[in-house]
Formats: sequence, structure tokens, C-alpha cells
Amino acid sequence: MILLKTIHGSRLSGLARPDSDWDWYTVVDDGRTRQRINGDQDKLTVSLADFLRNVYAGEVAALCALWSPVAEIDPRWAPMFASLHPDIMGATRKFSGAISAFAVFGTGQRRRPAGSFDTLDLKAKRHMLRLSLFLDDLWRDGRFCPRLDADTLRWVIQTAEFGQDEFTSELLRTCPVSLYLPWMEA
Repeated sequence: MILLKTIHGSRLSGLARPDSDWDWYTVVDDGRTRQRINGDQDKLTVSLADFLRNVYAGEVAALCALWSPVAEIDPRWAPMFASLHPDIMGATRKFSGAISAFAVFGTGQRRRPAGSFDTLDLKAKRHMLRLSLFLDDLWRDGRFCPRLDADTLRWVIQTAEFGQDEFTSELLRTCPVSLYLPWMEA
């Protein structure tokens, strides 16, 4: 039985490009967690047990699904979903780790050379900014909205175009915790 289903990824946040795939996140009451990719459809089905563990651990994808404003939630389960919240320190580690991974790998699989800020792709920089905003909201409000409003979306897109010093300054300004940024190494 489907308990929660939502569009996910860049189409949820508002950062999708015309060639972006369609990410779906579905929580089911029973079964195993599995991912199926078919063409431009990327469907992640998560068991309720795994989802609850992931939410508490502060896993980025689970929290985006939980707080998606377009999620379809079985009304019988809505009170349970509304009561969920992550461990803030766990979420901080997860989000900081994801931001650092984008800094190290960009959106690829290979480690970028240290100090190679210029090779960091716009998509990675946008993700880093988005995650830092979400983390800031999480610290301030105990939750965040994974769909960026028009002004925030414009800021993310523009800020991703900044040079290293300005970009780093904006990223750190939005984040409530100090982040290890590999390109800042001497």
C-alpha cells in the first residue's frame, strides 16, 4: 500500500532543466526499498521502516519527501507523517556531507583536483546552495520546504554563477554550521 508519493529531485525544488529526469519518491507500508530507472523515470520506493530510519537520521532525500508540498499522503497516515522530525545533529552531518561531496565530486563520480573551483559545475553549486538553505531552515524552524520560492530560486541560480570567493562567502553565510570546503585548502 502506498503511504506517501511525491515528485522528487530537481523537479520538486524548481531547479529542473528541460532535459532533467523525473524523480519519484514513494513510501510503502511493506516490502523492500528499491530503485528503478527506466528512461527519464527514476522511481525510488522505500519501505516505511527504512523511511522512518532515514527521516530520524536526517537523510536529505527522506526529508525532502516528508516535507514535499506536493506529496500525496494516505489520509490515514497523515498524522504519523506530520509528527516526524529528524535528529538535528544527524541531519547536520548528512547535509554537510552532501554539500562537501558536491564540492569534491561536482555532479560526477570522480574526485576533482583540490583547489579546482573553476571545474565545479553550476548544477553542483546550485545543489550546495539549496542544501545549505534547507539546513539553515531546519536549524531555525525544525523543518524546511524543499520547493524553492521564485525569489530564492533566482538567488540560487545567480549565486551559482559567482566566482570562488563570493560563492564561498554566500554559501557559508546561508549555512548555520562551518563546512569543510575542499577548494579552500591552501
